[in-house]
Amino acid sequence: MAKESIEERREKIKQLLQHFDNIFETDTTKDVDLYFNNITMIQNVYKMFEEDFVRTDQEYDKLRTKSIQVSDILDKTFTEAEQTLFEKYWEIEMQMGALENEKMFYFGYIMAKTLDQGIKIKDKEEK
Repeated sequence: MAKESIEERREKIKQLLQHFDNIFETDTTKDVDLYFNNITMIQNVYKMFEEDFVRTDQEYDKLRTKSIQVSDILDKTFTEAEQTLFEKYWEIEMQMGALENEKMFYFGYIMAKTLDQGIKIKDKEEK
């Protein structure tokens, strides 16, 4: 995987902020430089947290063990073509889950920063 340029990272963060603004009717994109610098740091924190989490969380370890057990059963029942197809499907599912988790982590940070700045987040049900 090619390393992301600063411009590409800045654009991704701007898109994330725009998505946040669309949902919560805020204007975080006006502070894109502040968020860019902080989210870049937060990305490193997230990676360290994720690595530590999969090594130390007991609940995760139990679920991982169950997943391996089910995977072993499936391995015995799939043909080679079915196994290949399932592995592709599973890889895409894992990528989607990782992306969702990472975005939710950043949204939590943006929300905290937004609330810290005293910007009101509008509740769509109030309208």
